[in-house]
Amino acid sequence: MKIFIFLTIVFLFVSNLCAQVISPVTWHYYPSGALTKIGVTSWASGGTGVANVLDATAGFANPALKNSYKNLFHAEFGKRFETENALENWIKLDNQYLFPAFVAFSNSPYNKDFGLGYAHYDSDHIQATVFLPTIDSTDASALTLIRNVDVHTFFISTRYEFSSKLAFGVNFGLNYSTLYMKLYNDYSKKGSGFGYQTTTGLVFTPTSTINFSAAYRLNSDIEMSFSSKEFIAINPIDQLGSNENLIKMQTIEEKHIAVFPHVFSVGAGIKLTQNWHYNLQIDFEKWAPLEEYYDDVFQFHTGTNYSASKNIIVMVGYFNQAHPDKSTSQYYMQKFLTCGFLLKLPWRTNLSLALIDSHLFDNKQSDEKKDLYKQTYLTTGISFDY
Repeated sequence: MKIFIFLTIVFLFVSNLCAQVISPVTWHYYPSGALTKIGVTSWASGGTGVANVLDATAGFANPALKNSYKNLFHAEFGKRFETENALENWIKLDNQYLFPAFVAFSNSPYNKDFGLGYAHYDSDHIQATVFLPTIDSTDASALTLIRNVDVHTFFISTRYEFSSKLAFGVNFGLNYSTLYMKLYNDYSKKGSGFGYQTTTGLVFTPTSTINFSAAYRLNSDIEMSFSSKEFIAINPIDQLGSNENLIKMQTIEEKHIAVFPHVFSVGAGIKLTQNWHYNLQIDFEKWAPLEEYYDDVFQFHTGTNYSASKNIIVMVGYFNQAHPDKSTSQYYMQKFLTCGFLLKLPWRTNLSLALIDSHLFDNKQSDEKKDLYKQTYLTTGISFDY
């Protein structure tokens, strides 16, 4: 992402100084570390949504899980608090309100499980303070670069049981991505595009106390193309040596492509006691074919949930978030603690809340003295059972 921001700034600066025709430009956006935390009970227990989850977000993470189809309606709302980079304090992640973050309707007619929903899959908003040289001066002017990328997914999911021990699930979604960029008051760009995603999942339950699960998520690239007309300032010197400011209109065509990793996840859920469950999940993100400077990474998730009473379930967990680009400090191997609860209310209503935070762990690199990003997420959900 650091490279993306730098190249974007260079392009914007050069395009406003040169009067020559500029060919269409292609940029790539990689949403590593910025994906929203969908699934309140999943992330409250460390993000183990593929292994086990207590709400309808399983239809998005692993559609083979039965729990996903037990809620007639489920909705989530989230917030990521403003985050600053300790090493690059000219870049910060803006406050982000996900309203809603997730909505799903489920039903099981004739013992067939179906779900229909919406997910705010990616929300990456940054602000960067940049200093660009002014014309005819060695001074630099401070500008604020705003770049917002959002991906919205509309999906349908279904589940089929081969036997009491083996279940298969699949979802298919339509992705709609928007891009907004603003460098100064009179300069802004907007673009949008469509793509698709699909998730297939398996759950194997050999006994009543343990289950094994796997899921594979595939996202297509999303191309966001647009053109903009810009005034280009040039400052030639005539034969008398005097300066004359000239303005020229120029059309610039750009293409931004959002590229997502292929994600393969495996997990396990263990029933330790009647009230205590433990979940484990490992994600493998396949980045290498997509970007030569990116490495494939593993993400580790673990968590537990305990039924304190018939109406209250409490959850705690841990997960790491590794950035595939080893040349940048952004999102570099953050470690998160999570906690939350599920409260069962009258009229078959469930209320859930999750807190996700990385402030308690050291995440600085070996050659640095300061920590990198520290992030905090807060999500809440409400659902209605049959």
